[in-house]
Order: sequence, then structure tokens, then C-alpha cells
Amino acid sequence: MGYLADIEFAVAQLLTTIYEEHNQRDRLEVDLAAATAVLERAVDVRDFLAMNPDLDDEGIGTAEHWNIHFNYGPERDRAQQRVHEIRQSIATKQFSLTAMSGSVLQYGKQGISLTHGGLGACPDGRMIGSQTLKNVVWQARNQAMHTKTVTHTPGLLPASRHFKMSRETPGSGS
Repeated sequence: MGYLADIEFAVAQLLTTIYEEHNQRDRLEVDLAAATAVLERAVDVRDFLAMNPDLDDEGIGTAEHWNIHFNYGPERDRAQQRVHEIRQSIATKQFSLTAMSGSVLQYGKQGISLTHGGLGACPDGRMIGSQTLKNVVWQARNQAMHTKTVTHTPGLLPASRHFKMSRETPGSGS
């Protein structure tokens, strides 16, 4: 069996998990927007009443003060807690996505090394923007695995810088 056949199951499972994790993160983003809206509503009501103390005609202001104290205060606190929890979950999902995506790139880089003996002997593969597939896999893997100490292969731009440049290049079709 060849390298691709040997890793097919593992990579397929990893990609399935990445897609599910991405979908869960997207759902959390929707939940965050809803929780943030609840929080903003509670704060808006509190701020409005604080800026309009003359609403005390017939005890309306007093009633609203206690309404905020007993309803919007706890609602605001729950909303703040929910927003905090969702943001933590999103950060955890993002870390998970980054780690699993780095693993997929590691499989690709390892395939280049085992099958072709390194980047130089590897065929270019298809173009992604103005970069070859082999360069994208190699550089992205290096950046994913060595975020703080990455050194780039001579002759290759850091992937993020290169892709930014290729998106901005007129007529590049990107």
C-alpha cells in the first residue's frame, strides 16, 4: 500500500471532525450574537432610565428602577455570563480547528518527504493563487507547527504574506 492509502482513513476522519467543529463554531457565533443582543438590550434600558430621571411621573421611574433591579439586572448578569461562556467556547473551538488543520498539513508535508524525499523533488501540483500546492502545504505546515519560531524555506515567501499579496495583485483572478 502507498502512503495515501495508508493515511486515507485517518485524514478522512480528521476532515470530518474539522467540518463538524467548524459547524459548531458557526453555531456558537450565532448564539454569541443573540446573547450579545440580550446584553445590549438590558444595558440600553438601564442607560435610558438613568438618563431620564424625570420619568417618575406617577411612580413610573420608581417602578422601572425596581423592574431593572429585579429583571434586567439579573438578566444582564446572566447575559454577561452567557457571552463570556460562548466566547470561551469559540476560542476553544478555534484552537481545536487550528490544531486539527495543522495535523492535516502534517500528513501532506510527511507525504512530500516520504514520497519525494523533500520539497525540491516534489512535483509542483496545481496552482493556488500564484503559489504551487507543494509550497502551500510545506509553508502552511511550517507556520501551523511553529507559529512562534517559524523559519521559511529559502525562496518561498511566508504563506500568509504571499497569499495577501496575490489577492491584491490586479488581474490575478483571485
